[in-house]
Amino acid sequence: MPDIVKKDIDALNAELTVKISKADYEQKFSQELNNYRKKAQLKGFRKGKAPMSFIKRTYGQGILIDLVNKQLQDEMGKYLEEEKLNLLGQPIPSESQVQFTFDIKDLEDFEFKFDIGLAPEFDFKNVDDTTKLPYYKIKVSDDMAREDLDKARRRMGNQELVEEDINEEDIIRVAVQELDGKDIKEGGVSNDFSVVVKDLGDEYLKQIKGKAKNFELDLDIYQFEKDRDAKHINKYLLGLEEETIPEGMGNMFRGKITEINRIVLADLNEEFFKNYFGNDEIKDERAALDQLKEDIAKFYEKESDTLLFVQLQNELRNLNALSLPDDFLQRWLVSSSEENTPEKVKEGYDDFAKNLKWTLIQNELAKSFNIEVSEEDIDKVFMAQVQQYLGAYANEEFTASMLSRLKQDREQVNKAAEQVVGQKIFEQLKSTVNLEDNMVEMDDLREIAKEIYQAE
Repeated sequence: MPDIVKKDIDALNAELTVKISKADYEQKFSQELNNYRKKAQLKGFRKGKAPMSFIKRTYGQGILIDLVNKQLQDEMGKYLEEEKLNLLGQPIPSESQVQFTFDIKDLEDFEFKFDIGLAPEFDFKNVDDTTKLPYYKIKVSDDMAREDLDKARRRMGNQELVEEDINEEDIIRVAVQELDGKDIKEGGVSNDFSVVVKDLGDEYLKQIKGKAKNFELDLDIYQFEKDRDAKHINKYLLGLEEETIPEGMGNMFRGKITEINRIVLADLNEEFFKNYFGNDEIKDERAALDQLKEDIAKFYEKESDTLLFVQLQNELRNLNALSLPDDFLQRWLVSSSEENTPEKVKEGYDDFAKNLKWTLIQNELAKSFNIEVSEEDIDKVFMAQVQQYLGAYANEEFTASMLSRLKQDREQVNKAAEQVVGQKIFEQLKSTVNLEDNMVEMDDLREIAKEIYQAE
C-alpha cells in the first residue's frame, strides 16, 4: 500500500512524499500487460497471440507510466480528502523531485515529492456597529432630471426639415467631392451622407453651428467626425470598400450641407407623460422632474453601493492581515497554463493575491452570517439575466425554457450561487456598520471613487 508523509515547511507550505513500492504495482502491471496482449491487434500477429516479450518491450513503459500515475493520483486524492487540508492551488512537483526512467527490466520503488500551499489559519475579525464609513450619494438636481426629460422628449419627438441655424442635435446631410488643391478633382471621389452635428470634430463643429442649408466648407474627411477610424470613414462617409479605394485619393474634400433635419421635442402633455412613465400618475412637468430625480438617485445607488463595498473590503483586509504562500502560488500559476510565463505571473500576482485574500475573508463572512443559497435565489438571478437579455420579448414559456437550460449548466449555477453569496454578504455588512450619508456632486464622486480604488 502506498505511503504518504506530510512534512510542514512552515505555516503556509508543506511537502508531501508519496512512496509507491514495487510490491504496490508489480502484480497489477503484469495484469495490465496480459490484458493488453489479449486485446491487441498487431500487424504480423493474430489477435492475442503476440509474444509477451514484444508487448513488454514495445508498450510496457507506457503501460507502467499510466499505471503508476493513476495509482499516484488516486492515493493523493484519497489522502487530501481524508486529511481535509485547506489547500491553495493544487499540489505541484517539488523542485527536488528525482526523475525516473520507468525501466521495465528493472522495476523499482518510486518516491514522488509534491509542494503544497496551505490557506492561512486566522482568528477572523469582522466589522461591527462601531465601524463608521461614509456612504456617498449623488446630489440629484433639477437640471439632471431636466436633461433626462429632454432626452425623452427628443426620442418621442418628430423630425422636420429646417433651413437655418444648425444646432448640435441636428442631423445634417452633406455632399462631398474630392479636391485637387483648391479645385474639385475631375473624376474624383464623391458621395453624400448624414451625420449628427454633435459628433463632428471640434474644428468642424465650430464652423457649422449656426449656419444654414447650402453652407460649404473644405474639410479633411478623416477628421470630420470625432473618434472614427479610416475603415468607418471610407465605408460610411465615402461609400467605399477597402478594395475600391482609388489609388492616390486625397484627404481633402469640399462639403455642402444639403439638408438639415431637426427633432422637435414632444410636447409636455398628458399623452407624453402616460407614454413615457407608463401610468396616469404623472400629469405635469414638476411631477415628472420629481419622478426622474427619484429614478436617477436609485440608478446611482448602485454606484454608491459599489464604493461602499470597496471600502468594506479595505476595512476587512486591514482587520485581517493575511499572509499567503506567495512563492508556491506563483510557481503553481506558471505550471497551471502554458500561457502563464513567470514574467506574466509576477506582473499580475498582486491583484491575484488581493482577490485570493478577499475570497478567504468572504468564506469567513459567509460562515459568520450563516449565508445559505436556495433554489429560489438561483432562479431570481437567472430570471434577471433572461429579462435583461430579452426585455419585453420574454414570454412565459420561453423564459421557463431558458431557466431550465441555465439550471442544468453546473458552471452557470455556481456563478449564480457566488453572486447570491456576495450580494447577501454585502447586505449584511451594509446593515451592520455605521453609515454616514454624504451628499456629493457627480464630479466630486468621481474623484472620491479614484481615491477609494487607489487605497485598495
